Amino acid sequence: MNGTTHQSTVNLGTVPTTWSIVGSGDFNGDAKADILWQNNSTGQRVIWLMNGTAHTSTVNLGTVPTWWSIAGSGDFNGDGKADILWQNSSTGQRLIWIMNGTVHTSNVSLGTVSTSWSIRNY
Repeated sequence: MNGTTHQSTVNLGTVPTTWSIVGSGDFNGDAKADILWQNNSTGQRVIWLMNGTAHTSTVNLGTVPTWWSIAGSGDFNGDGKADILWQNSSTGQRLIWIMNGTVHTSNVSLGTVSTSWSIRNY
């Protein structure tokens, strides 16, 4: 994109349909967006580190129970690196994984709300 103008399209390949892109952000501090994925069947979470439009490596964040889903990503603590926002569909709990690059360092609880509420990233 150049402002609101589409400039070009890049094909990143094909992944199984159980994987969903759930966020993007600069996880490794190189000033380029990386891609956050979750496997909706297994609970596995990974980050694709990107160099512009090229996928350079994959960081495995481990497997988390599937009732926890990633609701988005953003720099919640102001360190210049993306953190991960989670929601629990069974309990209504919300929390942030504070990340130091691609390493999960701590949690910040946002409390619990009714399970009829969900965070959406549009």
